[in-house]
Amino acid sequence: MPATDFRFYLGSLALNFSATLGFRSGARIERIPSPGALGRWIAAAGLAAATTPTAAEHRAAIALREAIFAAGTAIVAGKRPPAAAVATINAAARAGGLVVQLDPRTLDARPLAKHPVRAALASVAADAIAVIAHERARLGSCEDASCGALTLSSARGAARRWCSMKTCGNRAKVAAYRERRATVGA
Repeated sequence: MPATDFRFYLGSLALNFSATLGFRSGARIERIPSPGALGRWIAAAGLAAATTPTAAEHRAAIALREAIFAAGTAIVAGKRPPAAAVATINAAARAGGLVVQLDPRTLDARPLAKHPVRAALASVAADAIAVIAHERARLGSCEDASCGALTLSSARGAARRWCSMKTCGNRAKVAAYRERRATVGA
């Protein structure tokens, strides 16, 4: 899997951002190893046009990502998020200075910001706040122990088992099939 294979299917912008470090319990995949990669993620997420983050903005993004993951992981475990994680998320949300306007030609929402990277990270932090404040009961994590990506379930009454059926869910189905076949053949 390429390091820049960004994941945008976890149910929320903040959870997608937390997955920029993948397979935390296994062979880690760092998807934003540099300021340039962070800029590509921001563009791919639709948060800003092409932008070039600074090294300091990259460090702030990594700190935000880890705070989101720490808070989400704590909630999934039935615990309170660490105070430092909450403080990091709140600080990022305050730092944005984002103004959204309608593009008069396309009528699409167009973010305008003096500091587009900070504004993008503020959007991620605001989404994390919304998930934690309003959706935490639907927060879960991928059942693949090596993945552990945070997910937001859209199903009523049932928790989401996998980050994606194309990746971890498929691996689990293949492993279960092989185990059944091995048992039948033994």
